[in-house]
Amino acid sequence: MGFYVNPTSMSKEQFSHQKGLAVPPTFKWSDKPKGSLPVVLLDHGAHTAAAICLSEDDFNDCIRSPARDQIYSVRIDDLVTFGNDTNFNYLVKEGLIAA
Repeated sequence: MGFYVNPTSMSKEQFSHQKGLAVPPTFKWSDKPKGSLPVVLLDHGAHTAAAICLSEDDFNDCIRSPARDQIYSVRIDDLVTFGNDTNFNYLVKEGLIAA
């Protein structure tokens, strides 16, 4: 794990609601649409994290977390445009994450 949504123009929750599609808790890595990645909101009480899951292992770690709040499917293009994670954006630009 290491990539997170950190939008500057809205909260992580607003981003997830506006740019993502809420999926049921039974959602599996194999259910992700092409060109999208799961984003898992993790409620840590004092703050919320929006973890971008790049692999099935990342995804499984997040959904097993007791802090898991909601899972969203978010288009990679929206993660680049609004997510504000420069390292994630670099990997997409270099073709290491398929958009």
